[in-house]
Amino acid sequence: MGLRAPQYMAMNRHGAILNKVGGRSTLADMLGLKPETVKSWYKRGIPARYWHRIAALKPGLTIEHLERTKPGRAPEP
Repeated sequence: MGLRAPQYMAMNRHGAILNKVGGRSTLADMLGLKPETVKSWYKRGIPARYWHRIAALKPGLTIEHLERTKPGRAPEP
């Protein structure tokens, strides 16, 4: 279908994190961004420059969790 398994799995990881933090609109409001910007992260991944701010919004979410969402990174077992 055009996506290799690692890309698809990475997309699921960062999408799951974005949803746990509140989803596109809520997270965009919290970060002072447009919802379209956050929407693009579901496909491209969460930019590293926002990791600390996002981690601060959700107890238990760490930079290590966010680092695993880097596009092209192989999934961990």
